[in-house]
Amino acid sequence: TDAFNADAVRLHPTLLYDSMQEAMEGRALAGLPTREYRSVLHGIYHRKIKELASLYPFLFTLENALRARLAAEMERLCQIRTWWHPVEVKLRAGRNPKELRQIGAMPVGGRFIAQLAKMVEDVDGPQLNRGILKDIDDGMTFLCETSFGHIRYLISEGWQFFEQIFRPSAPSLKNLTKREFLNTSQIILDARNELHHHNPIRERQKVVSACEMLLDYLNYHLESLDRDISTQQYRRPSFSVKCEARHMVCRPAMATKG
Repeated sequence: TDAFNADAVRLHPTLLYDSMQEAMEGRALAGLPTREYRSVLHGIYHRKIKELASLYPFLFTLENALRARLAAEMERLCQIRTWWHPVEVKLRAGRNPKELRQIGAMPVGGRFIAQLAKMVEDVDGPQLNRGILKDIDDGMTFLCETSFGHIRYLISEGWQFFEQIFRPSAPSLKNLTKREFLNTSQIILDARNELHHHNPIRERQKVVSACEMLLDYLNYHLESLDRDISTQQYRRPSFSVKCEARHMVCRPAMATKG
């Protein structure tokens, strides 16, 4: 009981509860003495951590592929490299960016400009005094300072310009609608937020499928990435703290007295 109480003040409560539920409802504890229950429970808990970690490459890949494509499209449409700069200039002058009717060669509407202005302010601060934008001279670097939510809404507000990204480049694809894009990207946004707050993802496959679908339009094959990752080796980190009984780790037999 003392060991389980110690777990309760060190482990993620929802993940711990889910691990207990899985252990109780499955056969993981069948035939085992009670002294081994905790070791099994920690094994399930750590597997769940690994499952959460496994989503990171998919979210990372989708988000940055979308950033890169959006940056390229904005430069092509505007025909200027620093396409956010006209909005930044208006903001620094204390004027409403919605006065803009185009950015370079790209005609723009008020909602699109409002979203781009929000991105500029979120990157450099409401007073534009963080000094971040002064060192940025390309779209990909600018977008890397923004959130996935920023990117999602910018694409949505400029759908008439970006719809062509989600048109078929192969017979297996169909035109993606704005609503489908929003619904699919919402799944990804929600998963990112849950992972950021260290919460379990209830439907991992749903998240993977959402990433896979959007990446397919960007001509990126997610299963190939997953297969390659599974075969790659990396140097494991080294650790200097010796395992002792006080740590109450998942494999108590590893701990030494003290």
